Amino acid sequence: MKYIYRRECFSKKLYGKELPIFSYKEIDSTNEEAKRFLADGSVEQALFVAESQTAGKGRRGRSFYSPAGKGIYMSLLFTTQEELSDVIFVTTAVAVIVSCALEEVTSAPAVIKWVNDIYMNNRKVCGILTEAVLPTEQCHKTGVVVGIGINVSTDNFPDELRMVAGSLGVKAQEQEVKEALIQSVTEGLIDFLEHVKDHSCIEEYRKRSMVLGQSVICFDGAGSYEAKALDIDKQGGLIVETLSGERKVLHTGEITIRLCEP
Repeated sequence: MKYIYRRECFSKKLYGKELPIFSYKEIDSTNEEAKRFLADGSVEQALFVAESQTAGKGRRGRSFYSPAGKGIYMSLLFTTQEELSDVIFVTTAVAVIVSCALEEVTSAPAVIKWVNDIYMNNRKVCGILTEAVLPTEQCHKTGVVVGIGINVSTDNFPDELRMVAGSLGVKAQEQEVKEALIQSVTEGLIDFLEHVKDHSCIEEYRKRSMVLGQSVICFDGAGSYEAKALDIDKQGGLIVETLSGERKVLHTGEITIRLCEP
């Protein structure tokens, strides 16, 4: 295996600098750890990986179940001088990176539910949480933390989660698959950092979308409404058309695919 994770820092050359990679047997949240490192000025770019999380984070304040040995929990930290509006694209790029890694390792198709969920066999197997951190006295750049949670196995998951969560279904080779995925995703993230302004992944994102052409229910701060998902713009925004014919571009909020009546 190319990357060996211990509690001490491993590193990879990036633009002539070292990219630290920190590993933990257990932590509250890799996203929170990344923000702590950024807050005290320790690093501006790093990768954090944990075997388990006691307070894994999902979108909109939800928790992400992160039991030991059953998944991959990792966060990429980097800084940027770009406007916050440009950071939205990051989740889109990372979704493509993880989808490609999943297919490479498992040989099973992976599709994306806008904007941050990855599905295999009609079940969610991965969630991505991107958080922006405003400049501080220690770091004058905008910090971006991208959390990735992948369910390798759902054995011993609570019943309510097993009803909706999917896994890679590789019980006999769980450890080998985890190591291969960590390596593949890490290499993809490093390549992304080297080409962070390259938006060519949008076309791949469109191909992998499970929502384009579908009737969806959109949720925003004002409520919900029905629409049809039409396209993905160059920043990763979802272009929808409401029942009244109005077109909107969603950069925040959530959607669900509207199931047709039998």
